Amino acid sequence: PTGPYKVRVYRRSVSVSQGWPDANAEPAPTDHVIIFLQNAEIRPRVTSSDFWNPYDFEIIGQPPAELIAVDAGKNTLVRLEGGTAQTIYAFPRLKREPSEMSALSPTEFPEGTEPYEVDAVPAGLAVSDGRAWVTLFGGFPFGPKGGAVVSLALEGEGATPRKEVDGLDSPIDVEFTDDGEMLILEMGAFDMSSG
Repeated sequence: PTGPYKVRVYRRSVSVSQGWPDANAEPAPTDHVIIFLQNAEIRPRVTSSDFWNPYDFEIIGQPPAELIAVDAGKNTLVRLEGGTAQTIYAFPRLKREPSEMSALSPTEFPEGTEPYEVDAVPAGLAVSDGRAWVTLFGGFPFGPKGGAVVSLALEGEGATPRKEVDGLDSPIDVEFTDDGEMLILEMGAFDMSSG
């Protein structure tokens, strides 16, 4: 994916996460960053450029004081304070059993093969009840039902993820309603046999 990913509005300011540039574009200072815009007359300010792929973020308190973001390139959850990114948690690779992968490639993943590891890609983020809620799906090859939603405490008990929902295909966003109901957006299943 290229270009801007997410936007957050706070009063009269807007923050935007900006990902990879287009394939034919020259590198620019606004690649792989979260930028902060106040109005059309003021040049956008780079909040942080410590990212590979800032896919989603949430504003904690008053911007630009603190942001929580997921980096889908580094597979991390980070806290931004004063323009400095501090890793809260680096998501370990996910194990996939050969039986899960054999539908994708019966020759590459035959019976008796060791478990296969894929990246745990964080794509969606919400903050609720003092916890960061993160959607994860496995990197390529995209195995069925390998996605999950995990939550991590932002203060106190430390950054140890707790699995909240699993068995998802490609969860790319999570939000909460005013009454606390969790909504998960799935991009879809990657069925190699049907395209």
